Amino acid sequence: GGSGCNPEAVSGYTTGCLSVLAELQMLEVSIERKSPLYHIEDDSSESGHLQLHNNAPVAGFFEPAVQLMDRVQAGDALGTISSVLGDQNTTVSANQTGVILGLRTLPYVEQNEWLAVILETERT
Repeated sequence: GGSGCNPEAVSGYTTGCLSVLAELQMLEVSIERKSPLYHIEDDSSESGHLQLHNNAPVAGFFEPAVQLMDRVQAGDALGTISSVLGDQNTTVSANQTGVILGLRTLPYVEQNEWLAVILETERT
């Protein structure tokens, strides 16, 4: 699609896949091991449905104010949704404290579509 691609993320995913193959002894390759940035376990109800928490309150064009891997606090601005005619702007705030793990790249959103996935690092 037209949503673009983050070369740094592709490199990370590729390294991750190669690391799994090397660990399973299916591939002889030397991979630099890095310590994980975060280790988070979440056994709360619907914790696997990451896209449920930061949805568009209105339809329009979403302009993010954050980037992937940014740290945010609950209440921080994730971005702005402008109405189709441009006469109304709605600021969208984070519902959680954590790290931006997923971020919508296609600008047009319908009401209730996901905008950002936040990996919670703190519970309020």
